[in-house]
Amino acid sequence: MKTYLVSILLLSLSVRVVAQHLEFGLNGGMVSNSIQNVNANGNYENYNAFQSTVTTTVVSAMALYNMGHYQYGAVVGYNSCTYKGVTYPDLPPGIMPYPSVQYKDREEPVKLLANRLFRFKRLVAYGGVAAQYIFSRTTGSIVSPGWAEPVAPPDKSDNRLAADLHVGATYYVTRHIGINAEVAATYNNLPSDSPFSGNVFSYPVTLGVRYRLSEP
Repeated sequence: MKTYLVSILLLSLSVRVVAQHLEFGLNGGMVSNSIQNVNANGNYENYNAFQSTVTTTVVSAMALYNMGHYQYGAVVGYNSCTYKGVTYPDLPPGIMPYPSVQYKDREEPVKLLANRLFRFKRLVAYGGVAAQYIFSRTTGSIVSPGWAEPVAPPDKSDNRLAADLHVGATYYVTRHIGINAEVAATYNNLPSDSPFSGNVFSYPVTLGVRYRLSEP
């Protein structure tokens, strides 16, 4: 009986010690993406002269563990992306361009991160790195006709690896609740059969809230 009670006491103390280092967060914002050439392979050969502009909204939830001047965490998110094909901007009047194409991409990134913390009373600044795997599904459509016969873009998976560098800061308005702002630069390694060729660099800017269980 004593052994049982001691085990429960040790477990509760361990949980309490771990909980003192935990922090949770929610963020949301927008992303600016690099312009990409449309992939000329397979069903995309009609669009090989296009370039793509991208608008993206992002939301994420995270669990963080603070250890002195360092922070480690796991993040799950949801990204909604729209890619629009852009025709030649300098065509003479009366020349009908290629068909315009649009892709919509639904992404669910899973990310592991490590940060270096810099504490200034209520303000905590940080910089760090993250590795992520993005589960992605792309659907395509023709948004305006042209002189070339359009090929219906197929729905497909664009799962990929990505990595980012980020900096941010959290200002704690109370001992437990803080307001966060973060900017990042992300490198996306696109698969070879993606609608877009090469690699995409994206630059998310997000705002959010943090809740820490205990003040350090």
